[in-house]
Amino acid sequence: SYIQHAMAYDIELKFFRHLQKLSFSFFDSREIAEVLSRFQDAAQSRRILIDILNRTVTNLLYLSIVPMIVFFMNWQLALMAGITLPWLAFSFFVLSRIVRKYARIVAEKRAELSAKNYESFTGIREIQALNIEYRMLNRIKLLLLGFRKKDMEMRVIGNIQGLLGAIATAGGTMLYTWYGASLVIKGEMTVGELIAFTTFIGYLYTPLTDMVGLLVPIQEVIVYTKRFYEIYDIQPEIKTPATPLKPKKIKGELTFSNVSFRYNTSDQLSLDKINLNIPAGAKVAVVGQTGSGKSTLVSLIPRFYDPAKGNICMDGVDIKNMSLDFLRSQVAVMMQTPFIFTGTIFDNIICWKKGFSQTQVIEAAKAANVHDFVSKLPDGYETLVGEKGETLSGGERQRIALARIILLDRPVLILDEALSSVDQTTQGLIQDALKNIFKGRTVFMVTHSLEMVRNADIIIVLDKGRIVEQGSHHALLNNKGAYYRLCQNILQPEKPEQQPQG
Repeated sequence: SYIQHAMAYDIELKFFRHLQKLSFSFFDSREIAEVLSRFQDAAQSRRILIDILNRTVTNLLYLSIVPMIVFFMNWQLALMAGITLPWLAFSFFVLSRIVRKYARIVAEKRAELSAKNYESFTGIREIQALNIEYRMLNRIKLLLLGFRKKDMEMRVIGNIQGLLGAIATAGGTMLYTWYGASLVIKGEMTVGELIAFTTFIGYLYTPLTDMVGLLVPIQEVIVYTKRFYEIYDIQPEIKTPATPLKPKKIKGELTFSNVSFRYNTSDQLSLDKINLNIPAGAKVAVVGQTGSGKSTLVSLIPRFYDPAKGNICMDGVDIKNMSLDFLRSQVAVMMQTPFIFTGTIFDNIICWKKGFSQTQVIEAAKAANVHDFVSKLPDGYETLVGEKGETLSGGERQRIALARIILLDRPVLILDEALSSVDQTTQGLIQDALKNIFKGRTVFMVTHSLEMVRNADIIIVLDKGRIVEQGSHHALLNNKGAYYRLCQNILQPEKPEQQPQG
């Protein structure tokens, strides 16, 4: 019991810590539910392994003692009783390969079923809105049937192996009983000695049969353990150097030198030879068509991904030479759909970090225009929000995320389409809050808001992963190039016929 609980704690904690270290590229190509199923694989493996260990230790004690006793009693009968052992070993090793194949298929189908269940429940709103519950039920039904079929086939093979073992045991019993009876008739052995021998042979056959019965559990452990290590053995792509640099203070100057990048799931470059010199405290707007590489560009700054070529320096230091903890403690990121944790609003603002007082949290909330709506709630900052903040509006979630950033007070700020999913009123509130926190920070804004772009110090126009234009709002408008067309078609879609005014 102690070993089982110690293993459970150790394995799950180490696996969770390992998953946290894996880069975004790992999760880009995998279903979250499929990854979570590896926790189940580890739990299954641990549970079965403990059972195997318990049975194996007990059986090995019998198998190490009983053979010496029966050989001492009558070596001829002992050899006769052991004639079935090669057959048991042969059936075990032959069938084990078949069972392992089925165990792998069963584990994969269980993982597929878990993934589909996870998808069904996380997407329940869309499923009900589209009225496709019956279709999802049929998909789950087909997966369940497939899982049940393969699992039953594996169990049948295990039972066949048990049957073969029982037949071999019965055959051995008949042989030594016949031979022992003939010895009793000849007077070379007493009835009591034969009964005693038969009793001890029972102590030999029972653990042998039980060991052979471990065929299916052993193969399951092998498969589940292998699936667990398929993830656990993956090395994180983003690593902290052995001797990381840690500058005393970060101002926020950023330099991109011939930076190119491609995702693992694509053969095409998402960024191609990007060269940028961003002074500390600059406000940078990154614009372009959908798929031009805007989000990819800003994702390289906190090392969510590493460039395939080139390097990025912060205050003259290559960010690869900094520790990940230090680098990310200098960069605040606000995404298009910020994640809200299950818990209170207060916990969501501080993200369970210690050292923040109630006053500091309220000041950050006021700066983010959060305080007014939170104060009207019955429980205020202790109000519980549901999973992913479903009980909050999109604008409220955005402003809570903004309060986090204000509280963190980091020198580099990244806004990745942070205002694209909110209404005009909320957008105005957030923009007012942003004016206060922009001061003294290097800011990267991926946005379609012309007002935010217009006020940027530097505008970077991307097209197919390349910088096609760079400069101020007025200068780029006068060029009447890519930025001018974006202003007409994307940044100001409601008035495509009018030239944007500075």
